[in-house]
Amino acid sequence: MTAENVTELNLTPHSARPIIKTIAEISSRVFFTPHSIRRMEERGITRLQILRCLKSGRVTEGSSRNMTGNWEMRMEGVPLGEEIATVIELAHDAEGNRILVITTFLN
Repeated sequence: MTAENVTELNLTPHSARPIIKTIAEISSRVFFTPHSIRRMEERGITRLQILRCLKSGRVTEGSSRNMTGNWEMRMEGVPLGEEIATVIELAHDAEGNRILVITTFLN
């Protein structure tokens, strides 16, 4: 994983892509909000699909800072045959960089 704190970087969609992929390789660094879990259940989207989207998808909106100073962006991909989109937040905590899945939907 990149040793740099993502919140201190000036990210573009292009520069965020490899960082997201690296973080997603360690699935314990990907967290899901209660909202995203509800949306996944409603839409039949699995954690595996989200992880594959993070590893191989593309950033389609963002990267912009949210109110907490973390990076927020939308990713899209076709993991396991269905096109999905997910909105994520890139943040940093005592353990390092992490991804927070905010919501997800079929695209």
